[in-house]
Amino acid sequence: QKGDLSALGALAAQARQASDDCGPLLECWRQLWLQDCKPFGFEVLEVRLAGVRSRLYTAAECLADCCAGTCGLEEMEAPRRFLLRAEGTDKLHGVYFWREITSACKAF
Repeated sequence: QKGDLSALGALAAQARQASDDCGPLLECWRQLWLQDCKPFGFEVLEVRLAGVRSRLYTAAECLADCCAGTCGLEEMEAPRRFLLRAEGTDKLHGVYFWREITSACKAF
């Protein structure tokens, strides 16, 4: 919001590195899983980490495009969403269901 493109560029680099790190992390996780749990159930972790990796990659690309001046970041201009359940509380409220994360509609 301050227009600090150097900070935005640093965030883009961090997001890109985190995305790249997901590959080796997934492989390590797979090896541990196969030792303890056999193959069953790993697909859940694989899908979750693949989603994280993809979102980090997309965020890095979007931030890099913004720094290059080829697009704007509408997300930065939108009002911030409050994560607290109620005013004055310290309990965080999160979104834990896939159907609530991936779309504005309720897909069941």
